[in-house]
Amino acid sequence: MISNDKIIKKEHKLCTCCMTVHNVLTVEAEETTKHKGREVTYPAVYLYCDIADEYFVHGDMLDQNFVSMRKAYQILQK
Repeated sequence: MISNDKIIKKEHKLCTCCMTVHNVLTVEAEETTKHKGREVTYPAVYLYCDIADEYFVHGDMLDQNFVSMRKAYQILQK
């Protein structure tokens, strides 16, 4: 996990990344991407598996992160 990620919650559950039961973190990280030719920085939410040392998302998180990116883009347009 990157040190400046913000831990939102910790849940003891089946991790769909490594397929074992352990504490899975929900973290917020700052992401930067290009959208319509402009660089956009926005807060993105991910799940983190410390066993595999991997970030992963579920479908609803992808949607949430896309909405967050669009909001950040709209602020840049003003």
